[in-house]
Amino acid sequence: MGQCCSCCKSKKGKFAAYKKDNTTPLLKKLKDELPPSTRVVVIKLEHARDLASAETFSGMSNPYFEMMLKPADKYAGEQQQRSTAKHRTLNPRWEPAERFQFVVSDMETSRIVISCYHRFNDTETKVLGDAVLSTKDVGDQPSITTLKLINPDNGKFHGDVELEVVHMDVNHASSVEEHRVYEYQRWQPVVHWGSDYPGHLLPTDPGRWSTADGKKFGETFSEVEPPLPAGWEVIAPWATTLTTGDLGGWQYSVDFKSVSWHEEQGFGMYVRRRLWTREVANHSLDSKIPN
Repeated sequence: MGQCCSCCKSKKGKFAAYKKDNTTPLLKKLKDELPPSTRVVVIKLEHARDLASAETFSGMSNPYFEMMLKPADKYAGEQQQRSTAKHRTLNPRWEPAERFQFVVSDMETSRIVISCYHRFNDTETKVLGDAVLSTKDVGDQPSITTLKLINPDNGKFHGDVELEVVHMDVNHASSVEEHRVYEYQRWQPVVHWGSDYPGHLLPTDPGRWSTADGKKFGETFSEVEPPLPAGWEVIAPWATTLTTGDLGGWQYSVDFKSVSWHEEQGFGMYVRRRLWTREVANHSLDSKIPN
């Protein structure tokens, strides 16, 4: 199912500036504009094995995965997502499995490039291996697929990644929604980044947490947590998302209520935020929608 292609290249350096948010809000925006033949490819990242080592002394790596749809979809555009990173392991597991989805209007020719990276720090990375998932090989029933990773240093297979994959129609995929909450921190001399008060936050700071639109802040998570609608249930619990920001998921700015956030800390940027998400599903609606 997987094969190497010219787009799978080693890179070491700063992460690319362009990163797309999880496809759930994208799907909601485009739902009425997509042709009936459009499918949504859902990938669950479960674990990887026997990855290449990037650290000389420990013999370990800090692996994470990036997934990118190639070519950019005619209707949905570029779609790129990233998993959380695991610390010092060559056999990482994601428990629960991390879920990604891609809007695909051409299942015959599209492919999803899956790359494993080692994280040195918040800006420096090194590719450990690449694989390609052809969307035409993804069925309408969930199945487990194992893709071998090609080490770009020598062109040889080195490790593999296990995924659960399935495709579904747009209405079916739309029965899943994403809830979002932001967490904030402030940098202070000596104590550096944190959200304690007193210590990190100022008396004028609005709070450690906010709703996704930034209209409501609170000191506790429960103050801003979206309610679970009647008939819906949680299918993926709250977790930080790394599809935006630096490799730790953080975005930087000069103020909690700023409209401009950046992936790298710049001059005067002593505030940062990261996104937390959970997924909920309306299974009463899901059961009425044919796949």
